[in-house]
Amino acid sequence: MIAIDTIKKWYDNYTGSFSSEDKDTESALRLKEQHCKRVMGEIIQIARSLDLYEDDISLAAVTGLLHDIGRFEQYLKYRTFLDVKSVNHAELSVSILKKENVLGELTKESAGAILQAIELHNKAQIPSNSHLLCKMVRDADKLDIWNIVLQHFESGAGRESTTNSVELDLDNTDSISGNVIEAILRGAPWEVKAMKYVNDFKLLVMSWVFDINFKFSFSQIIERRYLPRLFVTLPQTIECKRAFERCMKHLESA
Repeated sequence: MIAIDTIKKWYDNYTGSFSSEDKDTESALRLKEQHCKRVMGEIIQIARSLDLYEDDISLAAVTGLLHDIGRFEQYLKYRTFLDVKSVNHAELSVSILKKENVLGELTKESAGAILQAIELHNKAQIPSNSHLLCKMVRDADKLDIWNIVLQHFESGAGRESTTNSVELDLDNTDSISGNVIEAILRGAPWEVKAMKYVNDFKLLVMSWVFDINFKFSFSQIIERRYLPRLFVTLPQTIECKRAFERCMKHLESA
């Protein structure tokens, strides 16, 4: 059995050691702390939908909880969650987990699977032979990021403290980079490093539907109305409508 309670305790102690008197920084740290816990909840649901054994569900839970552990050091040092302006947070997460020997009680095989999933969870694409945990944590991560993004953009005023951490310091105008729409119409997720505007980010998040792996995840995207809710926050142009319809077509046919 996996000592998941011990890992949860380490997580709480580690994340609790990061704090700031600056309101925006503290808000960003706590946002990420809660995100990791929710991703753990999402990945457990995915694992159960696949009828996995309890030990495998526990492995998934640990992966979800620890997948963004590098975010705390990243944000305190660079004041951004944008990897292209700071450090690869997935690689940093793996480095921290190894240094702290967090997975020391697990078998070599189990620890290796978790570390691989965490290292690959933010990649544009993953190898076809990646461990099942890789696909699971990628889906779980997206499900909660959609939730965070929508809460931010639907709430309007009163969410200023999360603006930089959610909008990634991007230019918040009506502008959209031309090739983001083209990529979506091809059915391809867009690359983070090419983002310039907040609307690029919204469209990038919408395009994640092309990189979803499990029926349960698709069902949750539909049930929670993630794509229609995101679409109404975008400029209501013909181009954005075409991108939305392309994503919905993929979602409904999955």
